[in-house]
Amino acid sequence: MWGDLLWDKQELIERHTDQNIEFVGKCRTFVGHIAQAEIEFAKRLRAIVKESSSADDDTTSTCGKVWQSVLQSVNKVAEQHEGTSTALLAQVCTPMKQIMKTKAQERQDVLKQIAKLREAQAKAIANLEKSRKKYEKHEKDAETARIHFEKLEKLESTTKKKEQEARLKWAAKAKEAEAVLRTLEDEADGVNRGRVVFYKQDLPAAYNSLQAIDESRAENLVSNLSEFAKCYKNAMTANIQAMETVQQTAQGHKKHDDSAGFATANKTSTPLPGNLPVLDKKNVKGSPKPSPSVGRKSPKGHRRQQSTGPPPEPEEDDIESAASSPEKPAMPQRQVLYDFAGSNDGELPVAASETIFVAEDDGSGWVLCAKTDGQRGYVPASYLE
Repeated sequence: MWGDLLWDKQELIERHTDQNIEFVGKCRTFVGHIAQAEIEFAKRLRAIVKESSSADDDTTSTCGKVWQSVLQSVNKVAEQHEGTSTALLAQVCTPMKQIMKTKAQERQDVLKQIAKLREAQAKAIANLEKSRKKYEKHEKDAETARIHFEKLEKLESTTKKKEQEARLKWAAKAKEAEAVLRTLEDEADGVNRGRVVFYKQDLPAAYNSLQAIDESRAENLVSNLSEFAKCYKNAMTANIQAMETVQQTAQGHKKHDDSAGFATANKTSTPLPGNLPVLDKKNVKGSPKPSPSVGRKSPKGHRRQQSTGPPPEPEEDDIESAASSPEKPAMPQRQVLYDFAGSNDGELPVAASETIFVAEDDGSGWVLCAKTDGQRGYVPASYLE
C-alpha cells in the first residue's frame, strides 16, 4: 500500500514511523508511572491498616469480626496493588521496551537499504551525465571538423590533399561521436531499466516493509495495552472478592448476640439499690415512725423499714403463711433470667432458667421468693421475668 500510494513521500514515512516508535516509549513511561503509583498506594493502604489496628480491638463479637474482615480485606487489596505493579512492569513495560528496540532496528535496516538503492541510482545517473558530456564533446569535435572541411572546400587555394585530409578527419570525428552516442544510449537504457526496477519494485518493497514494521509495532503495542487492562481486571476481580468476604461476614452480624455476649462476660454480682428513705437518719434526730405508705406489711401484720442496703432476713412465718394459708391463692411462679449468688444475709441464691415462687412483691425492687425445697429469701426483681 505505502509503496504504491506514497512512492514519493519517504520523508513523511520516516517521520511517521519514528513518531510511532516514540509513542511506544510514551506508553511505556505511562505504564511505569502507574506501576510506581500502585506500589505507593499499596504502602499507604498497609500503613492505614496498621494505624487503625490495635491489640485491644474486639475480635469476638460479630461486629468486631466484620471490622477484622475489613482490615484483612484492605490488606489483600494492598497485596493486589503490589501484584499489579509487578505485573505491569514484567508483562507490559518490559515487552514495550523490547518492541521499541526491535522495531527501531528493523526500521533503521530498511532505511539503510533504501539509502543504498538511492545511492546506486544517483551513481548511475552521475555516470550517465558523464557519458552525455563525453558525447557532447565528441559531437562538438565532429561539428568543428565538418565546419573546417567545408571552409577548405570553398577555398580555391586548398589543395586536394588538404581537402581530403579534412574530409577524413571529419568522418573520423563523426564516427567517434556516433560510437559514443550508441554507448550513451545503451547506458541510458540501463539506467532507465534500473529506475523502473527502483520505483516499481525496490522502493515499493522497502516502503511496504516499513508499513509492515509499523503495523507490527502497533499490533504489539495494542496487545501490551490489552495486557495492561487484563492486569487491572484481575486486580479488580480479586478486590471484589475481598470486599465480598466483608459483605459475607457482615451478613453474620447478630446485634442481640453481641449484646448478650457483652452482658454475659461483664455481668455484675451487685444487686440493684433499694428505695431511698424519706429522711436521712444521719441528719435527723429521732426519726419518726414510718407511716403505712413508707413501710411494707408482712402477711402477719409486721412492717419492714425500706433501706438502700441489702434486704433484711425474711421472717419464716411470712413464707409459710403465704404458701399455706387457705384464705390466699397459691403463690405465682416466676422464671429466673440471670444467675444470682445471694451472698448477703436474707438473699436467696438462684440460677438462670430456674422457676421459683413469689411470696411478696411490694415494688421496692426486691421480691420475697421461695423454692420448692423450702429455701426463701429476697431476689432482685430485675432478675425475674
